[in-house]
Amino acid sequence: MVSAEESARRIDAILRNNLRQIPKDENERILNGLWKFVGEAINNNYSQKQICEEAAKLINRTLPFNEISLALRVPNTKTYNYAALLGFRLDVEKELRNRIYTEQEALNSDREPHIRLDNFLDFELSEGESKIDNRFEQLEYNRPTRLLEERKALDEMKDGDYIVLFFRGARGELLGYVELESPRNRKLPQGNVLKWLEIYGMVFGMLLQSASSHS
Repeated sequence: MVSAEESARRIDAILRNNLRQIPKDENERILNGLWKFVGEAINNNYSQKQICEEAAKLINRTLPFNEISLALRVPNTKTYNYAALLGFRLDVEKELRNRIYTEQEALNSDREPHIRLDNFLDFELSEGESKIDNRFEQLEYNRPTRLLEERKALDEMKDGDYIVLFFRGARGELLGYVELESPRNRKLPQGNVLKWLEIYGMVFGMLLQSASSHS
């Protein structure tokens, strides 16, 4: 009969080996990336801006989006500007970094119709009637000439479509948000991607809240 001490030793070895193993599936890979991100943010005492920059990289690595624009609340105001941008031409990035949005602009859709999935996620359709000047809007896109192309299939995510993921504080206040475009497979996100986005939104919100005093 194996002693308790020997059982503990063997189980310890198994668990430590499991921790070192490369994730076996997509969800494990995403969880592993999120775990590392949270640990680094806490251990290195990331500022809010650093959280945003690393969060954009994490989304790009673990989820299927090529274009990521992450906005952060300007301290002591109810305005927002972009703190991290990935996947954009330099002229588009310059245009975006110069933009400042009010809380109302951030929370309200700029298209009609649009889809509100829940308190964390919105989906903006490129076909939706824009509430701002179309010439102004086209400056924000890598491929503005493709905005008017017709949707080829209902499960397609075409140029001009984007997902908005909101980051909220403990009292529900808006701390920031990220806009996600141009998925690598050009498809609407699958259920696991949407669920991971909700988890990311909650985690990013908590990290931004805890970092607010030293940003």
